[in-house]
Amino acid sequence: MATAHLSEFLRRFTRGMVAPTLVDQSDGQLVEQFLARRDEAVFAALVQRHGPMVYRVCWRILQQEHDTEDAFQATFVVLAQKLHTVRKQNSLASWLHGVAHRVALQAKARGTSRRRHEQKASVWRRPPPDEVTWGELRTVLDAELTQLPDKWRLPLILCYLEGRTQDEAAEHLGWSRTTLQRRLEQARAALARRLRRRAVGWPAALSAVLFSDCVAPAALAPGLVDSTVEAAAFVAGGHAATAAVSANVAALAERVLKAMLLTRLKIATAVLMVLTLIGAGSVVLTRSLSAADEPQAKKADQPAVPKSIVGADQGVQRVAWSPNGKFLAVVINIYDIHEYEFNGEKKKVLLDHCTLTLWDVEKKEWMPTTVPLEPKVRVWALAISPDSKTLAFGIQDLSAIDRFDIRLVDVDTGKEKKSFPFGEEQGAEIRGLVFTSNDTLAVWGRDVEERSVMKVFDVEMQRPKGVIHAKAPRDSNFTCFAFSSDGKSSAFAIDSTIRVAKPGVKETVPLEDHSKPIFFLAFSPDARFLVSGSRDNTVKVWDLSNDQLLHTLTADDQSPSAVALSPDGKTVAMGIVIRKDEKITGQELRLVDVQTGKLKRILQGRAGTVAFSPDGRTLATGGLGVEPPDYKTVGELRLWPLGEK
Repeated sequence: MATAHLSEFLRRFTRGMVAPTLVDQSDGQLVEQFLARRDEAVFAALVQRHGPMVYRVCWRILQQEHDTEDAFQATFVVLAQKLHTVRKQNSLASWLHGVAHRVALQAKARGTSRRRHEQKASVWRRPPPDEVTWGELRTVLDAELTQLPDKWRLPLILCYLEGRTQDEAAEHLGWSRTTLQRRLEQARAALARRLRRRAVGWPAALSAVLFSDCVAPAALAPGLVDSTVEAAAFVAGGHAATAAVSANVAALAERVLKAMLLTRLKIATAVLMVLTLIGAGSVVLTRSLSAADEPQAKKADQPAVPKSIVGADQGVQRVAWSPNGKFLAVVINIYDIHEYEFNGEKKKVLLDHCTLTLWDVEKKEWMPTTVPLEPKVRVWALAISPDSKTLAFGIQDLSAIDRFDIRLVDVDTGKEKKSFPFGEEQGAEIRGLVFTSNDTLAVWGRDVEERSVMKVFDVEMQRPKGVIHAKAPRDSNFTCFAFSSDGKSSAFAIDSTIRVAKPGVKETVPLEDHSKPIFFLAFSPDARFLVSGSRDNTVKVWDLSNDQLLHTLTADDQSPSAVALSPDGKTVAMGIVIRKDEKITGQELRLVDVQTGKLKRILQGRAGTVAFSPDGRTLATGGLGVEPPDYKTVGELRLWPLGEK
């Protein structure tokens, strides 16, 4: 017995010695270490870092010490069982806040708080009206925080609920201080809008709650951290939670884990239904773009760099080929240097406005059609109808930041056919669109609730067909969609996870290897391969015959700025920014074989946007750059011949 007590003492003593050495490590590093070694000291560092915030969230809902401790333990038991899914997160604060809120609500629903209140009715005192108001406000605050996207929720939680300085929060997130301050300002405004809907005053009441109740670390009961760490380590080792924690804690954790799984299944099912509905329409588009039946273009010698067809001061933001291959739609940013004085210092800023014009590929000249755009408008998405007669684009009016509209323009005349809002209320944001037929447009982005949404519009009626829409979990985002050429398969990305819908398969298949949001997806014509590009600086090829990763096409010093898949599905084109010691040293375009992963060709030039012609014989690349000290804009649009007919 003495030996057992000594062993326990040494284990806890060693844990206490090791923990301080882990303070400077990120959440992601700590999770990786714990998964590799199951070291309790590592998990203890996570509990010490985020435990006070978790405890406060549970307390604000439950208001009882015993119930709060149960919810606290259950939250970290859930973390222990979900570590493999959160290992790539740099900060767990947002994730833990959401889980703690859900666990506490489950505990409250089970009636534990009510029973203890009843047992102590003789000593219970009704709080004054002011205290009731503060208690309700604290509960509302956490509920509304869970509705915000991570980019806003994280800085609020770190700076207010965890009491970190802005410098500490910026370092923890890997952001600059300026970025953090901008996100905090946006987050406070978004939270204020949500609170106003509940008739909660802003900013005085909210600020008082955050500073008075949330900044100070929660007073954790003696032994609570130790027992939580031991239980979590036991559960992470594959053992049942019932053998490590009380029945109430185990039940709470199990309920929340099931709810999380059910939410993911519901989302996948909802998106699958939407993709099935629009998949048939996509056949028209994808077949018109496919050149699978065409002979593969003969590999040509390295071509000379073609002349840029835009001016040096005209940055190319977006490029789209017409399905008939006769013209290019080009979004051009024109920059002007504006000089101003601030605190006695002269400063410069680049102001830009957009133009949307068409390039005749055969005549090699700009077409008379120029789409008029207001001075303060930004184009966020661009598509051309399968019959090549209509141009669709999503715009943001910069004079009204939260206003996004969809515009349809006649290609021959440049005149506007229709214009209608993406959402019924201001605040809905467009991120992408594609024609699924000449009169049907699929558009995705964010709705007014800051959640991702996809709508299928009847462009004649200027409204969504029925009420077809699908929303990702509130802490997730739909980032892109893709359809196979036969319309039978589809894929969508929720942040860093790809889900593939296959014919005859009831559930979507997850593909997971990216660590950051995915911005590009494309099927090969036979739907055997899927290409994905991510903000984690990787481009990957997936073999859908076995749902396995086939190739990673980028190196550590290469950041893909744009990706395109050739119509025959055999070549990936990647605009690459080359970095060394976090500094940009060059840009180039790489052509890589899909099946072998081998480099076929390197082309020199800027490639912020990339697009293959429908026959696969020409590659359009566009880009821009700003070069100090004169802030000269260097833009280009080039058409690269890839083979002879």
